[in-house]
Amino acid sequence: MNDYLWDLTGSPDPEVVELERALAPLRLRDEIAPPARSTRTPWRWAIAACLVAAIAGSALLVSRRGTPSSWEIADSGRRILTGERVRPNGRGTTTLESSEFGRVKFEDGADLRLVEASSRRQRLELRRGKVQVLIWAPPGKFVIDTPGARAVDLGCQYELSVDAAGDGFLRVQTGWVAFQTGAHESFIPAGAVCRTTKAGGPGIPYFEDAPAGFRTALERFSQQKTDDVLRAVLAQARSEDGVTLWHLLTRVSPAQTGLVFDRFSSLVPLPSGISRDKALSRDAATLDLCWNALHFSDADWWRVWKRDWR
Repeated sequence: MNDYLWDLTGSPDPEVVELERALAPLRLRDEIAPPARSTRTPWRWAIAACLVAAIAGSALLVSRRGTPSSWEIADSGRRILTGERVRPNGRGTTTLESSEFGRVKFEDGADLRLVEASSRRQRLELRRGKVQVLIWAPPGKFVIDTPGARAVDLGCQYELSVDAAGDGFLRVQTGWVAFQTGAHESFIPAGAVCRTTKAGGPGIPYFEDAPAGFRTALERFSQQKTDDVLRAVLAQARSEDGVTLWHLLTRVSPAQTGLVFDRFSSLVPLPSGISRDKALSRDAATLDLCWNALHFSDADWWRVWKRDWR
């Protein structure tokens, strides 16, 4: 044991020097002779206790901040902790990267937080701003929560932005993204976009190369769900827009479902055995068969990934 704690001989530890410097203003004006070593005066023990408490307190602060993850700031190599709010570097774009999962670029002004980092799932929260995401982890392992919906990666590259009101916009470059809140789901393939609102959740996806009239009518329908506006959407739909019409099957009123299904079946060849009545009643198995007719992927793949991340 260092003699400095007993009779001020020997070299003090750096921690003791720092502690004495901090307590110097409280020192008594009259000098007090150091006690004999054998008396083991309690105030020396108090100093040791303070040091232990300081070290323990530092460890507690680290624990409260979270545990290190595999994500790091690319230009500095600093590891991000779970629960940490990631701050932009002020140079336009900051890159968050994990060799196990992918890369997330975010712009100045983004409010981004790493919520969860486990073998089961990587989860970020985007309250405001824009991110560009490239994920090479298995589908369903990476999600981003927004005020309006959760974006579930299914092996892809995409852009996601959230405005000051909490409304979002998703653009998928490759692969797939599922937008989900509660039982409300949207599936966005490469080349498509989808809006989400804080109040209403994910909207209807559509391909960016769809005719301008179709996109305008679809935007109007999100605000004004009348038969006239719906007919304008359906009239301008192409066969490629079957993914939009499939989503409309569960978003329109029950009285409008027939209009959507009839236009959908005229654009997308359906296998024999699909019941119009079951489609109009929104039977889940029938809607899955309608989705499969789009030849993107069978509906089963979504059921599998959804079980993993929920």
